[in-house]
Amino acid sequence: MRISHQFRNLIVSELQFAVKNMRETNHPAQKLYFYSAAYGVVTRVFNIEFDPILVHIFYILEATYNTINFMTQRVLKGEEQSIVLPNEFFDHLADAVEELSIKIAKHEEVEQTLQKITNIAYTATGNGHYLYRKGLLKLDLKSPKRKKV
Repeated sequence: MRISHQFRNLIVSELQFAVKNMRETNHPAQKLYFYSAAYGVVTRVFNIEFDPILVHIFYILEATYNTINFMTQRVLKGEEQSIVLPNEFFDHLADAVEELSIKIAKHEEVEQTLQKITNIAYTATGNGHYLYRKGLLKLDLKSPKRKKV
């Protein structure tokens, strides 16, 4: 990814802030609110320093936010009763965002982390929940150890 040190640091800082706040609240809607900051900062940066990888990151983060938001809203309104997000759902999402921030900071490839985020979000869909319950879609337990950010 070819962006300046300044904007790379901005992305990393914002992702870490999102992770910290996702971990500090127990309310799913608030966790999701802070998750939305992840794609927000990427948009701001690529509007100034464009890089195709940033667009890819943005698109994955925004699409997964929309998927999770749709299901979360349905569950909170009582419209969805058959799909239950795993207890560790938002912990894994926060871990994956933290991993993304680390990889961006270290100039490392991010595709595997984006795949993790996609798979985590997919458990919030009907078919994804079915695959999760069947044991075929697993939340990645190999994320970095949780620590206070």
